[in-house]
Amino acid sequence: MDKAEAQKQLKNLEDKFSEEVAALRKIIEAPEVAPSLLTGPEPGSSKPYWVLGEHPVDGHLRAKNYFAKSPNTANYSHGNVFPNRDTASAHAEAISTMLTLRHQPGTVSPVSDKSQYLIDLDGDLIARVKSYCRADLKFTRLSPCFDTEEQAQVALDTLGADRVKRMFETLHGIKS
Repeated sequence: MDKAEAQKQLKNLEDKFSEEVAALRKIIEAPEVAPSLLTGPEPGSSKPYWVLGEHPVDGHLRAKNYFAKSPNTANYSHGNVFPNRDTASAHAEAISTMLTLRHQPGTVSPVSDKSQYLIDLDGDLIARVKSYCRADLKFTRLSPCFDTEEQAQVALDTLGADRVKRMFETLHGIKS
């Protein structure tokens, strides 16, 4: 077989199997999916799992324990299932912190091309007040916007830098 005939046969094979080749390439080139932190128990296993729920007395978020007795996978497939109490409690505190932060005096909506102040982690993973101008950067942070640095600092001081840092670490999956 000469080169021209080999190219012709290769072209015929590519044409004949183009859909299959494309499907295989899509699978091979797909990005790897990171494992979820929110893994449910095996249905019907009676193993413990944790969810976030409202405390009946004070209304705060808290971790609640259940057992996987049902064989129905839908009971454990929502995003509020945690494998242990520590993980559930950390998420309850982080969500409560974020909501409390958003109700601090001085919070405002993000405004494009205007310098506003947010609470963020710096490169050393320390919660600090930072100034942002670009709207896209404001929307990607967990902190609400404040018009003044003083308002943002009062909010940070009220909640405490350690609590805010734990919020960022939990919700962003950061290990310090």
